[in-house]
Amino acid sequence: MFRISREKLLPSAPNRRWYEADINYQGTKTRGKERLYYSNGGMLYFSRDHKTILPMGKWK
Repeated sequence: MFRISREKLLPSAPNRRWYEADINYQGTKTRGKERLYYSNGGMLYFSRDHKTILPMGKWK
């Protein structure tokens, strides 16, 4: 589970798990800011800055 979901930026539900993937990762020591968040239930969200989360639909 991520800190970001504890801050209520991602919808929570019993047994829901959130996963995170880096976008445009260049293989350096720093990860960059853009992230893709996806849940075990098929929800999909995008963030450019870790603070603003935008829904992108479903992947399942």
